[in-house]
Amino acid sequence: MEKVTIAWLFGATWFAVIGAGAPINTFATKLGASNLIIGIIAATPALASLLQLLISPWIDASGNRKKIFLIALLSQRMLSLVLGIMPLLFINHENPSDPANRVALGVFLAIYISMWLLQSGGIAWVSWMADLVPDAIRGRYFARRRQWGMLTWVPTAILSGMLIDWSMRHEDPLLVMYVCAGLFFLTSIGGIIDIAIFFKVPHVRFVPKQRQSVFRFWITPFTDRAFILPSLYVGLVFMTVLPMGMFSVRFMQSELKTSATTVQLSLSAIPALALLLVLPTWGRCVDRVGRKPLMTLSTLLLVPVAFAWLFVDRQTIWLGYVLAALGAMLWSAVEVANFNLILRASSSASDDEPGSGKGSGYSAANIATFSLFGVFGGWLAGLFLDVWGDRRIDTHVPGIGEVGGFGVFFVGLALVRLLALGLLPWVKEPDSGGTWAAARFIVRDFSGTMKNFVTRPTRMLRDREEPREEEQERV
Repeated sequence: MEKVTIAWLFGATWFAVIGAGAPINTFATKLGASNLIIGIIAATPALASLLQLLISPWIDASGNRKKIFLIALLSQRMLSLVLGIMPLLFINHENPSDPANRVALGVFLAIYISMWLLQSGGIAWVSWMADLVPDAIRGRYFARRRQWGMLTWVPTAILSGMLIDWSMRHEDPLLVMYVCAGLFFLTSIGGIIDIAIFFKVPHVRFVPKQRQSVFRFWITPFTDRAFILPSLYVGLVFMTVLPMGMFSVRFMQSELKTSATTVQLSLSAIPALALLLVLPTWGRCVDRVGRKPLMTLSTLLLVPVAFAWLFVDRQTIWLGYVLAALGAMLWSAVEVANFNLILRASSSASDDEPGSGKGSGYSAANIATFSLFGVFGGWLAGLFLDVWGDRRIDTHVPGIGEVGGFGVFFVGLALVRLLALGLLPWVKEPDSGGTWAAARFIVRDFSGTMKNFVTRPTRMLRDREEPREEEQERV
């Protein structure tokens, strides 16, 4: 399991540049991409997740999870090496803004979409890890693994942003594209190392499932109420999180007139650092209290976080930083609980009937469900803001005053999160504790984590001094 964690230290650099969106967005914009093309690019990773419904029957029928994962993901990372290089071979270097450069944009789109379609092989990894990591520690382990990844994610995201800002100050579109292409190439090397490490990870024996019709394979998870209700809940929450990630940046740049560096720090780096503090607590809460209590508590808090964006303006921009960090921490709680649900369903051996696990089809159904909700939420939010335009409404509420399209957007997010919360009473998890039990556990565990963080330097100094004192006594 140590190798799986070490691999993510390299993989996080790839996701910070190619998966995060800022360098991709900048490169595509310099190639002349319209807003529609940018929307297609933003939705591609989620749409590609739907392919997992097609590949899941193959995984369960063959049992070659490690082989499928390595072939698909190594191909993806190899392809990302030329993501920025190939379009530059077709571009008019004397006039980068020439409309004839649409060929270069088409090459970029073809490589980008193909690259993310290969991500569908990741479903084999989920099923593989479900059997590799014991159920009793899954929540803690994957939360800790994600926490370690922040150590490379944050510096990479900040450095890439600084390099792009530096290139843009020269007002040379070609230089900006060269910098982006270089970032794609360098972080792809880290991505290849990430996958290559898994060659040394043991392949847990997997008994292929009894062959069944593809239709039955796909439809079974959607008829399992114990599984589909949590998936619908996560889908509704993700329907608000995905557009919030895109349009909070636009809100801060267009409405609050903040710099790109400030936006990147407040909406990427600071939330990522905040996750370092809470991810271990979320993992332990899932393992000891249950998934449902953590989902309930986090969604209860996500509702006022969305409403609170109404109070963010140029004078209270600090509140936007706080809300961005809180939103990231609370959504990560939902992610940790949902990933634990996926692993439990994807394991080749279920808790109730050893050797008869539900298989990778459940994982694919979960991912496909919240991907569809996310894509729909992103497109709906963009359409709404375009239709709303510059109209404003006077709320007569102190501290809020007039609100425009973004204000109505924030209220809409809060209402959808309330709707998601309404599904949780029907979600069954017999061995879980209550919501208040989860709250008490989180407060106690987080307090212990912070105390340990504050006192660790003192303990390290004391531990170093004790051997010296013992050595002096011997002398």
